[in-house]
Amino acid sequence: MSKVDRHDSHSSMPRAPSFELIDALVFRRWWMQMEFTGRPMRGRFLVRQGGNGWMVYDSELKGPAQIEKNGAFAEKLTKEQAETLAKLFTTRDKKDPSSRGEC
Repeated sequence: MSKVDRHDSHSSMPRAPSFELIDALVFRRWWMQMEFTGRPMRGRFLVRQGGNGWMVYDSELKGPAQIEKNGAFAEKLTKEQAETLAKLFTTRDKKDPSSRGEC
């Protein structure tokens, strides 16, 4: 096989994208999302430490999530209680996006 033949046989194989291209695409996606939401992608309900214990923070309402409509806020909890409520809120929010942080 001549030098030309070897080159021709390999030219039909697709090349893998470079790491620089992948990094640029990942950065572009992140940047577009930052422009759209103004913050990195994360869940709506976050467990945070407050002044007295832990709380479930509702990032849409910009405050503590409500355990039930017109009820108590998810604050002054143990870390385990806050994590359990955050999972509950997240699960419920995926099923019913119209809910506003209440059970």
